[in-house]
Amino acid sequence: MPIPITPFVKHLSVEPGNMTRYELLYSVYEDSQYGVPHCGFTWLWKGTGGETFVWPKGSPIYSTYVCEKVNINRTDLVAILCAIKKRYPESISELIGFEEYDENGLYRG
Repeated sequence: MPIPITPFVKHLSVEPGNMTRYELLYSVYEDSQYGVPHCGFTWLWKGTGGETFVWPKGSPIYSTYVCEKVNINRTDLVAILCAIKKRYPESISELIGFEEYDENGLYRG
């Protein structure tokens, strides 16, 4: 039997060093249909709303999939995902397809 998840939402201000500040809502909750823990973020780029992405907690995130699902440019997206992975390491097992970026989401090239 899985351990129940206590849902929560946290407000984060992330400044990864790319001259941008990201206001995020990060959440963890249990999917009501399957009972699987999920994580998600909403980038509050419109002040009180913005783009949201949700994934099963602890799963890898593939660049091809996430870039197809959200309307966030790749540079901003990888910075956000790296910040979440660093702050909540149990949320994302690995980021796949973003190898040209460092652990802070900054382009290496």
